Amino acid sequence: MPLIVLKLTIEETRLLRELCDGVHSICGNKRHIGLSRLVDAKYVESRAINFDAVLYTVTALGRRALAATEAG
Repeated sequence: MPLIVLKLTIEETRLLRELCDGVHSICGNKRHIGLSRLVDAKYVESRAINFDAVLYTVTALGRRALAATEAG
């Protein structure tokens, strides 16, 4: 699968900033849709912990993308 380079939306940038604080879990369908593009681009890793909760972690690639977005 080829590397996907995204122009981050304001919401995606905010989500990456939040996730950079550590691993976060999301229950239900709360924000999974906003994270799907970030997971597809390998900026965020996801791991299901049960049928309705997922752990999300920002990857090194995601941190670089966030830094590049914030640098302008």
